[in-house]
Amino acid sequence: MGTGTVNMDRLLQACVAQGGSDIHITTGRPPVLRIDGSLRSL
Repeated sequence: MGTGTVNMDRLLQACVAQGGSDIHITTGRPPVLRIDGSLRSL
């Protein structure tokens, strides 16, 4: 994978492992997880 690409399987696994409820994906920024109401960058 090239620079800046996201592996969706790994992203979903990280969300589940950390107890996340949402994944926010924006061009040019790292993915963000909503965990217990707070947004946390990966």
